[in-house]
Amino acid sequence: MGPRRLLWLDRALDALSDTALDDGQKFNAATLLSGYALTAATLTHSLGAGGKELAARGRGSLRVLDLLLDGIEALIARRAR
Repeated sequence: MGPRRLLWLDRALDALSDTALDDGQKFNAATLLSGYALTAATLTHSLGAGGKELAARGRGSLRVLDLLLDGIEALIARRAR
């Protein structure tokens, strides 16, 4: 993991610091989101113009991101009870 990814991870963990999640859950949530973002960007880049066109038309990756964020939000809510 390079310095840029570590900085991103550090910022994600900082964003989760005020939640009721334990450290492992925070780490899992942060790495889930960073891994998804990196994979989606790599795939879009690898597909070239076709990947950018699909991303612009389909917005599928945003729907998946919404699902991931909804799941993390639900976990935070459960832990806060």
